[in-house]
Amino acid sequence: MSSTHTVGQVYGYAADYRTNRKSTLAYFQFVNNAVSSWRSCLGSRVATSATEAEFQAFAMCAVEVMHARKLCMELGFTQLHATTIYEDNTGCISLAQHMHLRNRSKHIALCFCFASSLIESGQQTSVQCASADNIADLGTAAHARPSFERMKAIMFGDCR
Repeated sequence: MSSTHTVGQVYGYAADYRTNRKSTLAYFQFVNNAVSSWRSCLGSRVATSATEAEFQAFAMCAVEVMHARKLCMELGFTQLHATTIYEDNTGCISLAQHMHLRNRSKHIALCFCFASSLIESGQQTSVQCASADNIADLGTAAHARPSFERMKAIMFGDCR
């Protein structure tokens, strides 16, 4: 059996859609350093904070990663280590790793326990990355050309 390496990057932009105040969510999933899937969409519900918007994107990516891991397994490519999901919001990482709920975040609990259970079972990990290096931000907002080109080089590798 061969092995694969799966990585995800997520980003959520809170309440940016002026009509209904829903958040723009995005993720990119990489399998063996190549983009295998991505998604950019409005959240299904209004996020009351940036942490909640980021966590919605994180949970969306976690589901996609699980589907990819199962597909790879069925094709005979096992993943030997947990899938790393890169995130730039420390509050989101804390919620994902510890379900660190406070009075202001208890409403998130029922919707997103799935992502936390994947971390507890060792199938996924969450790691903080710098906001400037979070390429999933490409799915939520327009970027100036230098920023776009730098992120594109990170995502596709520098082919020069």
